[in-house]
Parts: sequence; C-alpha cells; structure tokens
Amino acid sequence: MSVPKFTNKGSGFLFEWEPEKLNIAISKLRSARDGGITCILTATTTLEGCEPHLYQMNFNPLATRTKNELKKELERRYHPDGIKPNWDEIIESLCVNTIEQFEQGEPVEDILSSDGWEKPGYLIDPIIPLNQPTVIFGDPGTGKSELALLLGTISILQWEDNPLNLIPAPRMYKTLLLDYETARPEIGYRCKTLAAGMGLGLILMPYRRCYFPLAQDIEQIKRHVEENKIEFLIIDSLGPACGGDLKEAGPALEYFRAIRQIKTYTGEPITSLSTAHNSKNQEGKKTIFGSMFFEAMARSVWEVNGDQEEGADDMNISLRHTKANMSKKHAPLGFNINFADDKTIITSINPSKIDGLVERMGANTKILHCLTTKPMTMEELILNTGEKQNNIYQALARLKKANKIIKNGNTWGLLSNASYN
Repeated sequence: MSVPKFTNKGSGFLFEWEPEKLNIAISKLRSARDGGITCILTATTTLEGCEPHLYQMNFNPLATRTKNELKKELERRYHPDGIKPNWDEIIESLCVNTIEQFEQGEPVEDILSSDGWEKPGYLIDPIIPLNQPTVIFGDPGTGKSELALLLGTISILQWEDNPLNLIPAPRMYKTLLLDYETARPEIGYRCKTLAAGMGLGLILMPYRRCYFPLAQDIEQIKRHVEENKIEFLIIDSLGPACGGDLKEAGPALEYFRAIRQIKTYTGEPITSLSTAHNSKNQEGKKTIFGSMFFEAMARSVWEVNGDQEEGADDMNISLRHTKANMSKKHAPLGFNINFADDKTIITSINPSKIDGLVERMGANTKILHCLTTKPMTMEELILNTGEKQNNIYQALARLKKANKIIKNGNTWGLLSNASYN
C-alpha cells in the first residue's frame, strides 16, 4: 500500500490512499472516561466493483478489539484486483497518527508585547465583543429572541444608522442562527415582521434547527460554519444547547469547550451570542440558570428585564451589563419593542424609565439617576437610592473625581457634561 495523504479537517482527520482509492475519515474524537479515545470511523472507496461505503463504526484506536473488527470488515468489503493490503500495517499507522494528532492539541506560540497588539474590538458595540462568547439572560418573554434576531440583522447588514444607537463592526459579518426552541416558520415570521417594522426591505438569515446538544453536534456545525463562511453564531437558547443537568459543571464546560473549537474561515475564534434563562441565588440576585461556569466562561454577560402591561402591544426591556472581561461594565441600555400590526419595531429608550431597573443598579448609577431629577443632599441620596451611607460617600467621591458631579453647599448635582448614560 502507498503512504496515505493526511488532512486535518478541523473537525476530524482524513486519510487517503490515492492509488488504492481508499479513504478513512475520523470524526467526533474525544477522551473516554477510562482514559482511552473514542471516535467515529468511516471507510469509503471509489474502487470499481466495491460499494462506495465500506464500513462505519465507533472506534477506539487503543483497543485491540476494535482494530480486529475493522480489519475483518475491510478484508471482507474491500477487494481490489491483484492487491492484498497489509491491513495490520494500515490500521496501526492509522491509529498512531490519529492518537498523535489528537494529543498534539493547539501549538505553543510566543506572545511579544511589542508585536503591535490592538485592543479587542466589537462585532456590535457595546453588547457583543469580537471573537468572544456573549450571553444575554433573563425571564421567559422578555424579548431575548427578538433582540438576538435584531443583533444578527445589524451584523449581516452592517446597519450603521440603526435606531438602537448600537455601533456595528466596519464590515458585514455573516451570521448563523442555531435554533433549539422554535421552528423555521416562527423565525421566518419574526424576520418578516422585523423587516416590515424597521423598514429593512429584506432580511436573509442563515438558519439551522437543532436537536442535539452543541457538543454532540459540533462536527456538523463546524462544517456549516466552514462551508458558509460564518463569523457570528447566535444560539437560542443555552439550556437545550447544553443538555444534561445545567446545575452541574460538566454541561457548561462542554458547551464553551465546543464553542472554542469553532473557528471562522479566517482562522479566528467564532463570535457567539447565547440566550439563556435566569435563576436567583439565595440573596435574590439573578444569574444565568445553572452552574456558575456559565458566567465564568462567558466573556460578556447581560441581564435582560422586561416591563409589559397586560394586553399591551409593546414592552420595555433593559440590558444590564453584569460581567465584562476586556472593558469596564457598560451603563444599562433600554429598548422598546412594539409588536402591533404584524410589525416589530425596536427603538432605544432611557433605561431609567423601566420599572425595577434602578433597584438593581450600582451606587454610582443610582446617584446619577437621582440627580437627573434635581440636586440632592447626601441624606436625600441615601433615602432615594436605598444604599448605605458609606456606599454613597464612596460613590460620590468616585463620581466627583470622574467629573460627573459637583458639590454646592450641602447638595450634589450633575455637571453639565454628565448624564445618566
């Protein structure tokens, strides 16, 4: 037999014996609990007189049993005229190269501070950092899916003059929506009403309905990303995309490990946005439902809260930045979503007008919010913010140093260039 041609497909390996027209593909490689390695092995051929598909099996390159099974089936199914392959040599070479490539992992690279590194940018500023995983979480029915769809539309169209005052990247980014909750007709209707309401004309959103957890479906998703040159992944939503017990660390770590495996056609890490539901800890603080690793592994996290009166056609939602890795936390954002007359209209509003948001703000933001109404004494700020005296004292010092506020006698007020946002 000839020496096989080896190709790293990113999502697996391909061995090709070209003169013999024999191909063996290795996919879904992963470490087994017993310390071994498991994968899917698929053998095919273009040899005349043979079926193109030779054999497919769960394969362990360290197990004698699976090696013997593969040898037996290939001897039976692959029979070129005048050639008697040395299957022991072929399979051993296949196993050695598979293990070597699997264990090799990513290369070690030098990082020099003088190499002209730039501050990481945004796909959509300030919500979605480029080449990083972002999570937005909140109660059901708070507009997470509509917001995610609009963010994908801004990315696809590179929509600079959008009414949300968000800043897109300087070029278009092709987006893929992975839908774990609804179906194509519902997403299609949402696109239709969004296009009508926002005056966009046409929205073309690449879409894939998903059944299996992301980590189990990773080979197919990576193939879609590669073939369609996807650079932005929207995952709606995180719970079914993980599978398993979300309160355990395993599903969260597998989920983000799978995202880290996905790269764009340029070799850059994929930019992703995951929607998620929330939970409350013992202190009543809202967090992403499940393990703490969902927040720990995300690079940027936003909490969504909705305010909708019963029977109303519209709702107000706020986004509060609860985690930031590469920047300071951004001030809260506010949007109004109107669903009337088969149109979805989303506009930017002052988040301070949304019920319940002020109570979840930090002391700095609470003070700025209060001072937009009138100048106040420290005692009035304590009363109106609900914060302790020491917290107010420290926050006032920070805001004064930042030239946000000024003291006049016993009262504090906003400087002319200071605002809630």
